[in-house]
Amino acid sequence: MARPRKENFAIADMLREFNLPFWFQTRFEDITKETLEAIKEAGCYRISFGLEHGNFKFRKEKLLRNISNELIIEKASIVAEVGIPYTINVLIGMPYETRELVFETLDIIRTIGSWDALSVNTFVPYHGTLLREDAIKEGWLDPDRQTTSVISESILEMPKPYLDSKEILGLVKTLPLYARLPKSRYTEIRQAENEKQGGPIFSKLKDEWYEMTYGINEEERNLTYQG
Repeated sequence: MARPRKENFAIADMLREFNLPFWFQTRFEDITKETLEAIKEAGCYRISFGLEHGNFKFRKEKLLRNISNELIIEKASIVAEVGIPYTINVLIGMPYETRELVFETLDIIRTIGSWDALSVNTFVPYHGTLLREDAIKEGWLDPDRQTTSVISESILEMPKPYLDSKEILGLVKTLPLYARLPKSRYTEIRQAENEKQGGPIFSKLKDEWYEMTYGINEEERNLTYQG
């Protein structure tokens, strides 16, 4: 979607000839209603959008992404209007991130509302990135320590008020619950942050989340993919 519009339409024409379903990743700032309609007609059944963070100042200064929250919300409404299901991608535990900043990310996700899946991952300080350099400069990362993956525990060692590795893991696990369930359930979700993946509070809330989001439970939804 970041390519010139005429290339987007040319790609859609080419993909239409194959008549195969496909999925792709992009950013909200790169879409238009016309290109999405063409891509949908060509067989697109899902899109993943990189949001990463919901605070505009943080997103602009730390991630170098100069798109306002208002424009993100406007673009998300276009995706919903065109009717392509979509995932929002979020990172938790970046250098300088606090719990309060995470909940700003939650606020925009809840405002958007029309997504049907969240991909929530732990920030990884990959070599060559500015955020890795920030973490090393602050003394939060041993430059010789081996990087891990987006599903592992954070290797940053940030002091308060920034997030520690355990809190990051809890938020990665429960962010979809915070993003969909009523705010009146936040106390329960906070308790679930400290449970293991199969803990009773987390399991109960996850079941509610599935029913609210998909109208079926997780087991029934998995069967639709197996079929």
